[in-house]
Order: sequence, then C-alpha cells, then structure tokens
Amino acid sequence: MSPTPENGGLPGPNVFSGGHLMPSPGPRWPTNWASRGVMSLIGRSVRAFSELASFVQTTDDATCARQSTSRIDESNWPSRPLRIGIVSPGAWSRFLTQSQGLFVTEWETLDSEEPDASLCRDHVLDAVLRRHADKGLSIEVCESPDLDAAWFDWSVPCPLSYPATFPARLDPARVTLNDITNDDARLVRALIDTAALLSRYPARLTNDDRVKGRRPFQGSGDTPGEIDTLSVSLQALSYYLTFAPVSDASRAASRVLGAHLATSPNWPDDRSRISGMDVCGRLSGDEAQTMLRLAAVRVSMTEDSAGLDALERADRMLRDNQLISATTQEAFIVSELEHGHPGPLTIGRLAAGICMLVSTMPASRVPYFRDDLLEDMRFSSLLIGRDQDRRLLMEVFRMLERVRRAESFGLPVATPVQARVASDETTAAPAKAKKPVSKRKPRTGTTTRKKAA
Repeated sequence: MSPTPENGGLPGPNVFSGGHLMPSPGPRWPTNWASRGVMSLIGRSVRAFSELASFVQTTDDATCARQSTSRIDESNWPSRPLRIGIVSPGAWSRFLTQSQGLFVTEWETLDSEEPDASLCRDHVLDAVLRRHADKGLSIEVCESPDLDAAWFDWSVPCPLSYPATFPARLDPARVTLNDITNDDARLVRALIDTAALLSRYPARLTNDDRVKGRRPFQGSGDTPGEIDTLSVSLQALSYYLTFAPVSDASRAASRVLGAHLATSPNWPDDRSRISGMDVCGRLSGDEAQTMLRLAAVRVSMTEDSAGLDALERADRMLRDNQLISATTQEAFIVSELEHGHPGPLTIGRLAAGICMLVSTMPASRVPYFRDDLLEDMRFSSLLIGRDQDRRLLMEVFRMLERVRRAESFGLPVATPVQARVASDETTAAPAKAKKPVSKRKPRTGTTTRKKAA
C-alpha cells in the first residue's frame, strides 16, 4: 500500500499533494453539530460502561484496561482527521496552513495561553504550534498523563546508547525549530504532520482519546489491508529532504528518518532506503548516531566497504563522547543475537553495536571481547547458515583493532587492501618481491556477501 517509487526510487511530488489520507482507520468523524452531540453521548456511555466493567470484574485494572482498549480498536468507531492548533496565528503560520499536506487536517485557532497539555485535551488536538523566538516554530505534541513520548525533541540528538540510536518508537514530545525562514514549506509541513501522526501511537492513547476520535494511526496494528501511514509520511520527508539545505528542520527530519530506515523493515525498496539514508548522512553526518545508522543500512544492503568506512568515522566520534545507558551495551548486542529478527538490518545493527561497545574499551581488552562474542555467535540461531555475515562481523573487529593500533603508534590507518598487500609482500618469494609494485594486479576489497533473506 505504499506509494510507487519514482524519480530514482523516491515517490514523486504528485504522491504527496493529495491531502486525502485519513490518519486513523474507521469512518470519518461527523461534522454537523447534531451528529457530534450523539457521538459525544455515546462516548460518555462507553467510558461509563468500561469503568463499571472494571469495577465488577475480578481481574486487575491493567488487564481490564487492555480488554477495553482492544474492544474499541477492533470496533468501527469513527476517527478524526489530524487536528492541529495554532496559538495567535499570523503571517508566520499562513505559509504552513496553505501548504498542501499529506493527511486530512483540521486547523484550530487558539488565543489562550494555557499549557499545551490542557489545550490538547480541551480541544481534542494532536499538536499545538507556537512562534519560537522571531523566526522559529515550536511544535508541542499531545501527551497523556503517565503515557510519555519515546523521544523528547527531534531537534536534539538522542542520547548515545544502543536503544536510543536504534529506537523501537519515534514519537516525540515536541519539535523546536529556531529558524524556518529559508526552509521549504512542504518539508516543515511534512515534519508537523509526522509529529502529529505519531501522537496517535497506540501506547500514547487512553480510552478517552479513542472515544473522542483520536484512534491509533493506520498501520500501527495487525489489521491486513491498512495503509502504513507512518511509512508514507516518512517517504514524504525523504523526498523533500533530497535537495534540502542544512537547517534545523532538515536536521530534525533526518534524525527521525534515519532512525526509521535503520530499524524498520517497512520501506518500498532497498534502493530508496540507501539513498534516503545517504541524504540523512549529508544533513546530520556530524553526529555519531547518524553515522551508526548509515553504517547499519549500508551493511544491510551488502555495501560492506562503505559500511566499514562509516563505522570507522563513527568510532572516532564515539570516543570523543560518552555513552549514556543504564544497561551495558553488551546486553543489547547479545539480545539481538538471541532474539533479533533474521534479516539484513539486524546484521547491520549488530555491526554498529560492536562499534559502540568497542569504543568504550581499552585496546587491550578488545581481543578478549571479540573471542567471547565469537563464541556466542556459534550458538546464535540468527547466524546459523550465515557464514558470510559472521565473517563480516569479524572484519568489523579487525578494522577497529587496526585503527587502535595505528593510533597507539601514531601511524596513518591502513586500509584493508593495503594491509593485505603488505602481508603478501612480506611472505612472497625473493624473486617475486623484486617485481615493481605497479605491475601487481590490484586486489578487490571485501568479498561481496549474499544478502540475508
């Protein structure tokens, strides 16, 4: 159900100019006052019935809440379009509201200075827009009490840790852009739509949100035939980022897009995935998180040499920063080996995880960790019959050890080809060693791997 890739593997602009997609499944929320009143009355009845059922049943409250939520999600309950409020609108917001978005959107004018959480609850909004400084924009995304967002602010790099670099969820609490003067209105609008759409992530919605029409976005469940609205929205971001200049908006979009490309298998094709990740590297390649994601995607696409180059760059960045995690990074790598989905992206994330973990070790400890991980690989179901992937992970270790040795002796880092040529010259026969180097047949880089199914 994804748009057809065009223009070099990316969807064309005509795909994103309709503004006809509903963010959530189900019939559209009624627009006349009488029907809205009936829906409000039915919603209050549903909430009262759920509270009564939870009081009568002997099961715990959490189980009751899950059952009630499941019944609402499975029903044909109406859903609202995206609802975005604008505090004190003016010329600064007109270019956004007039720009064609991807989803059906309702704009609400707000003059109140209440906190954004109250505004969202009172007006049933997905996000609130405010002016930030003189030329900026602040996007406050709806959050329910005790149901926090997974990512605080897309405009700030996520913490340096494995679960934050490869997150399972992308939904933000806010997006702060200091200057949007020179940005493409379509890019900023796509960023707003994506943030507002992710406010309807299932884990962020209460039963009260659902009966008021803020249902989980399409593609977030297991219902067959649903359009994956998140993937479509991120494809729009990828298209608009292709020729975007470096700015707050483009860097924020590149972070969330890169995190999705490195973790989710939902993408039209491999060609557009690697081209989209290369765009992210152009915009935010000075961040270690982006380099790690770029390396993971390149490795998963069997571009081993380019992936190892990105890992080497990420390793230098990581050793200038501090990893932040309550759990050692090794636990996440072992978890990927034991429970990871058997696909190419998992191998790429493993290679990036090894780079992250090795960056925290002294050079003398790296061989011992390598041997321990090699022992774990022998019994990992993920790598059974995947000898080429096991060899690649060992090549990651060799590259990192080579970098450490070169730095400890103050020498330039030898590339894999140079290292093998030097080894051949020292072991060759004397007669062959006298031959000019220029006549030696050049060797190729890393052997091309067979892509995992």
